[in-house]
Amino acid sequence: MSPRILVVDDDKLNLEVLVEMLALEHYLVSTATEGFEALAKIAAEKPDLVLLDLLMPDLDGFEVCQRVKTDPATTDVPVIMVTALEDVADLVRGFEAGADDFVTKPFSFDALMARVGAQLRRKRNYDHIRAQAMVDPLTGAFNRWYFGAHAPRLAARCHAARNPVAVLMIDIDDLKRINDANGHTTGDRVLKQLVTRVTSALRPSDLVARMGGDEFAVVMPETDLDEAQQIADRLRRRIGDTPVEGVAVTVSIGAAASRPEEEEELEVTLQRADSAVYEAKRAGGNRVVADESASKPPDVPYRLLGRLRRRLFFISVHSPSGDTDVDALIASTLDVPSHPYTSNDTYAQTLLPPGWAWSTAADGAIGCVRYADQLIFGQEMLRDRDSKVVSDQLVRCIVAIEAHRQIAWEMPGSTRSPLGRLFMRHLVGADPNGDPAADAAIASTLGVPPLPYTADDDAAQTLIPSGWSWGTTAAGSPTCVRDADGFATGGDTYDGQGNIVSIPSPLARCLAAVGALRLIEWKEWVRQRGR
Repeated sequence: MSPRILVVDDDKLNLEVLVEMLALEHYLVSTATEGFEALAKIAAEKPDLVLLDLLMPDLDGFEVCQRVKTDPATTDVPVIMVTALEDVADLVRGFEAGADDFVTKPFSFDALMARVGAQLRRKRNYDHIRAQAMVDPLTGAFNRWYFGAHAPRLAARCHAARNPVAVLMIDIDDLKRINDANGHTTGDRVLKQLVTRVTSALRPSDLVARMGGDEFAVVMPETDLDEAQQIADRLRRRIGDTPVEGVAVTVSIGAAASRPEEEEELEVTLQRADSAVYEAKRAGGNRVVADESASKPPDVPYRLLGRLRRRLFFISVHSPSGDTDVDALIASTLDVPSHPYTSNDTYAQTLLPPGWAWSTAADGAIGCVRYADQLIFGQEMLRDRDSKVVSDQLVRCIVAIEAHRQIAWEMPGSTRSPLGRLFMRHLVGADPNGDPAADAAIASTLGVPPLPYTADDDAAQTLIPSGWSWGTTAAGSPTCVRDADGFATGGDTYDGQGNIVSIPSPLARCLAAVGALRLIEWKEWVRQRGR
């Protein structure tokens, strides 16, 4: 796969020149014209290299570079700064911000390609060494070092979005007996097969790590205890139902989950899951035990977000300017620092929840898009009662609150969205070879005949809603395309390293179709409330 390069420059001519140069070397090139757009694309696309102009409005190249390098998720992305500045102080400032190299305008094709090639080789070598350091060599699962470095960050993102995070501890029953009776080679194959069966049943966003010996940990973001128990029992059956080279294998699993409104340290949740797995072992093994010491979460603050949304719409129509009272309401409702969000676009941009990125329609209207399923809010030009276009900062506040309301609406355990539960609980992480439980959930939720939708492509194709057509991405992944405007749901799924994850067509179609139905449901929900 060709390396992916993001070119960031507010000058369209410079942008076109750089894109043409890189295209000659068959690089995959995307572009951004300002700093905040660049940060969103870097977070979403994880490019192999960024060519970054220094002089840009709003957020200059120094600030963009510093943010990229201080974010653990993007710190390894090489940044080459492109500049016409020759002041040594600027070069020093750039390197202090984390730049990996500089290219000075005007530049030659050969010099630019040499620097690009050097940084890409450096990144490939680093990624190879890093991959070896973070993966258990026997099973291919992440190792304990990687778990300790990354699992807490995963949990922190969930806490920031007020989402639960679940932990499973999986212990192979009587692995010593298997080794003694069949040899360590067979025991090694049991360990490998366990990881294969576990990872194939989980989402790309779930983290699986070997903690040592016969014990594995699974961290699942946006998953409550009920869902964790269902997933754990599905894993237990998947492992136990099919022997490994004629050897029967069973596992004991402990489950625990944090409460969305309490920032419980991951280590505490892990300890509770660990205690639960020992309870399962003491009870005879081959079972799931859940630690239920955390009580059920309270109702989602959905009405508070609705009240805030109404206040924002009111001032955007009747008094489209900054409002300190609304700023205070934003801070208290979202539990964020007190800032002038309604009058400062930079602060307003920080309100978007994790997993979403800002977007702009062709007419300049601001919106946001969710990485996971490409769900879009906004992108409609808002005007006040005098028909004047509402300021960007107010629009961003409204759009960000819509995204937070969607999260609240889909919060695990919520009864507000049957389609959301079908998508998140049954289809995400379903058995890619066909999942009867997911098929039953599709039939009951959508009111369609009981068919093997997740295993039969013809059956899955019948789920497409009226006014939509099937399409495919360049990589061949099925999509649901809205006939009216070409908007698509579904598409390619990526792992943590930005590689496309292959999902069988029937399951991919189920995900795309239910994604389209969720969008239709959301639009109708908004219409009924008189947006």
